[in-house]
Amino acid sequence: MRRPTLVGGLVACVLVLGACGGQTDLEGDRAHALQQDVLAVSTAAAAEKWDAVGAGLAAARAELDAALDAGDVSPARYHRIDAALDRVAAEVATARARAAVVAKAKATARAEATAQARAKASANAKATGAATAPPPTTTKTSGPAVKAPTPAQPSTKGKGANNGKGHGAKHPPRPKKDK
Repeated sequence: MRRPTLVGGLVACVLVLGACGGQTDLEGDRAHALQQDVLAVSTAAAAEKWDAVGAGLAAARAELDAALDAGDVSPARYHRIDAALDRVAAEVATARARAAVVAKAKATARAEATAQARAKASANAKATGAATAPPPTTTKTSGPAVKAPTPAQPSTKGKGANNGKGHGAKHPPRPKKDK
């Protein structure tokens, strides 16, 4: 990775802003606010938090534009800082793209390693299973095929589900009481 280059670009941007604080072409509070924005960008870039980097750059640009509108920065200083922010944004885009390529390569390598481990485990299981398992036996039956009995169809005679006078097959007959 080229983090040192990215961080170096951010440090250069901070130095450009820092050198402005004592001069009349950038008001001190604005310089401090811009330095804080660039520090946030630097911290986020070092942690590869790309959304935070983009937000920090946008905040720095908004602060710079507000400083120009308020007359807190000279046009010459504005252009130097804006150019430094452009360089940082380009370096961030390059670092982000490079990090995406590295992440994709790592994911591909992990997937390949997982696939190889599974294939090896499968081969070991087959080899172990073939050595310990008895050979499969095949049995042929000779003779006619026997059909399974079909379930009995309910009778449609009478009142329905054994509600007649008889007890039906469901209940055994009750013993008679002696008087």
